[in-house]
Amino acid sequence: MTEETTAAYLSFDFVTDFNNMPINASFGVRYEETDVESYSVQRPVAGFNWITPIQLSKVLADEEVTEILEGAYEHFLPNLDISMNITDDLITRFSYSKTIARSSIGAMFPATSLDLHRAGGPFRASRGNPNLLPFESENIDLSLEYYYQEGSYVSLGHFRKQVDNFIATGQIESELEGPNGPLTDPSINPRGDCPTGTASDPIADCVSQPGDPIILWEISTPQNLDATRVYGWEFNVQHLFGETGFGTIVNYTMVNSADEYDVYSLENDFALTGLSDSANWVVFYEQDNYQVRAAYNWRDEFLLSGGLEPTFTEAYSQLDISASYDINEYVSVFLDGINITDESTRRHGRFSNQLIDYETYGPRYNVGFRGKF
Repeated sequence: MTEETTAAYLSFDFVTDFNNMPINASFGVRYEETDVESYSVQRPVAGFNWITPIQLSKVLADEEVTEILEGAYEHFLPNLDISMNITDDLITRFSYSKTIARSSIGAMFPATSLDLHRAGGPFRASRGNPNLLPFESENIDLSLEYYYQEGSYVSLGHFRKQVDNFIATGQIESELEGPNGPLTDPSINPRGDCPTGTASDPIADCVSQPGDPIILWEISTPQNLDATRVYGWEFNVQHLFGETGFGTIVNYTMVNSADEYDVYSLENDFALTGLSDSANWVVFYEQDNYQVRAAYNWRDEFLLSGGLEPTFTEAYSQLDISASYDINEYVSVFLDGINITDESTRRHGRFSNQLIDYETYGPRYNVGFRGKF
């Protein structure tokens, strides 16, 4: 896969005031043009061999085939940031931006995979989509921040995102072409003693022929499905306990969207993945040459992948620690502990009793030193 991007941007900064309240602003615009070319080389499936009442084995073509697909897109991306000091301690901020996020390489890979092919069906396949457009999001952020003492503050923020070209897995029904035409099902109109033979020793009567019924495949592929709106609130507190070196940071983010997966419906054409509330709590000590930090991180359950049968990642939390000591201005020693409470990750299907996988990696510790020259 080759991706070539050309970009240009302009930005402006200015300072003014309103009713003796200082205002800082930054405005910019970015233009991007992207061309994508993707290719794959594989031996395509030429047909199927009917060897058992339910099993169709693949018959591969004699030669490899190169498949090349292309895509292109361009964007103008403005950005405006404004902050205003209402008082010396109270600041409000407003931001508007238009941003993009490109799809993953895996989603754009052009090859087709035949995932399920049974005699008489069902027939399911999956393939990438090199012509995917990136996510395009219009973002509005508004916050109010109160700095009640040096190094300590409370803030409340609201955000809204209008997301277009949202990428999710969709299903289409289509024929698939082999080297000799559309793939067909030899099991619909039996010939001879079929099903018989083996995958390595096919019987001619049991192999797909052009006159057999053409297979209609259910193909899962990444698509730019729809537009959606994401909105939420973010609350932050940072507090330093005087000159002791101790401090704490707490934040909580609530996020919502109308496009959520309904587990009681079989018609979830569009649902947001990766959307969940989250929270973090950090306590730390930083004094002289010592730094010690403990962080508790929590994330609520979220949809990992949609489609006909979804995958959910259950709520997860873990505790991490880190400590370091600066021997001098060039050398320090450190200790890091990740997931010290030995938490695990569990994923399930439509309902919580449909276990898909369970991962546990245990705690991990790193001990070492750092040096700079």
